[in-house]
Amino acid sequence: MTDPLPHSLRSAARDNRDRVLDAARALFASRGLDVPMREVARHAGVGPATLYRRFPTKRDLATAAFVSACPEAVDLADGRAQTLRAVAALARRAKEAGRLRPDFALDDLILVLMANRGIQAPTRAAGAAASRRFAAFVIQAFQASPDHAPLPPVPRLVGTE
Repeated sequence: MTDPLPHSLRSAARDNRDRVLDAARALFASRGLDVPMREVARHAGVGPATLYRRFPTKRDLATAAFVSACPEAVDLADGRAQTLRAVAALARRAKEAGRLRPDFALDDLILVLMANRGIQAPTRAAGAAASRRFAAFVIQAFQASPDHAPLPPVPRLVGTE
């Protein structure tokens, strides 16, 4: 007679994984990616160790939640490479048309995206306003001959004296 335990464990592990992904999708959809991992575990009805064993980082969890929700989605690494190729082609055409600085490199865009991610503001509205202004500065900086169009309003990021 065979022992049914391994099958039960595999089934339980699969159920736990499904509950974690369901909880992650629900919480990420309603509250964004800032939801703590422990809260995802609690919402799924599993312990933090169960969550971290399957998904060591929030990035791993978010990727798995997205991919399982959209099975037709392209592998994320392939998607990133495809996006970078498309942006590089767009930059090349913009340079050839004289619209983009000749010394622009794709790494400049990555740097800008990283900098934008680091914007901190006292409110969500101020953060969005700061991001818009930052993007306007960057767009002008990347232009071959900036037209110095008016920038979005200045966001209040620090208190007035």
